[in-house]
Amino acid sequence: CVVTDSDVNRVWAPFHPARTNIKYFAPSMRVRRRLKAYGVPPDRIIVTGYPLPHGLLGGPDVPVLRHNLRRRLVALDPRRRFLREGREEISYFLGELPDSVPEPPHLVFAVGGAGAQVEMAFQFLPSLARRIRRKKLRITLVAGIRPEVAELFREAIRRAELTEELEAGGISILLANGHHDYFQQFNALLHDADILWTKPSELSFFGALGLPLLFSTPVGSHERYNRRWAIDGGSGLKQYDPRHAGDWLWEMLKDGTFAGAAWTGYMRMPKFGLYRIWEEVLGTAAFEACLTEQGMTRTQHAPSTLPGAFPLDSHDLDASDEENGLAESDVA
Repeated sequence: CVVTDSDVNRVWAPFHPARTNIKYFAPSMRVRRRLKAYGVPPDRIIVTGYPLPHGLLGGPDVPVLRHNLRRRLVALDPRRRFLREGREEISYFLGELPDSVPEPPHLVFAVGGAGAQVEMAFQFLPSLARRIRRKKLRITLVAGIRPEVAELFREAIRRAELTEELEAGGISILLANGHHDYFQQFNALLHDADILWTKPSELSFFGALGLPLLFSTPVGSHERYNRRWAIDGGSGLKQYDPRHAGDWLWEMLKDGTFAGAAWTGYMRMPKFGLYRIWEEVLGTAAFEACLTEQGMTRTQHAPSTLPGAFPLDSHDLDASDEENGLAESDVA
């Protein structure tokens, strides 16, 4: 059972949790503590992190992630305010950064497959219009698989007098024909994304990709927990008034705030969930064989030596909880 939020409701555990044969893959320590509080045996819970898309990682050594992050940090810090401070640390983990990037920062607005909060586009596009026209900012509005959402985005673009920029590519709309096509297009989009403006859904875990998260209003208690988890982890930021996004968003770019969130997300948030789950399901021998078959390796950097790993096993975690006086009920 793969848990997909940073906290977990009682409904995820069976009626008699102590007798369960379900193995839980937990994306966060909080989920592990919550499941233990519900009565799930600790040996049925493995803290793996969230299974991020393989195409955005590139393998256990995360070469694609690091390649994207090198470009993204430069795009997000045009005045080098954050990069000057963290130059040595960034160079140690990523290697040398490019001197410049050919495109302006790319903001992706994705607030739910059901089209929730789509009306925000009518609020923030007029404020950002001047930046888009001057080619200081690129925007993609994600409509998912809903043509009616894409039509609302087109109307918001028309009202903001950005129709020419839509035709020229300064602003674009992602609309897919089905779920499979959408997932492929969205993952491809994130390679080039610099800021992800979203509800705090499961996309909250994508901060581990070194992608700063700008959060709109949560919908439901699970999203409130996701937002708190990501903000506490350093990759998430709360939005301000969308009507004035052209001011506060640009200020965050100038101050290196988004670059700092990108770097903190990469350093602190778990990013190896996919491969830990893969190994747990297949077994180590089969997992290593699959890596070899795909031309991947994890010899350069074991996950436990890269940022954002969970190196401890369940027994170590139990001992750590006891040493720090953390009871199973201490999860609120």
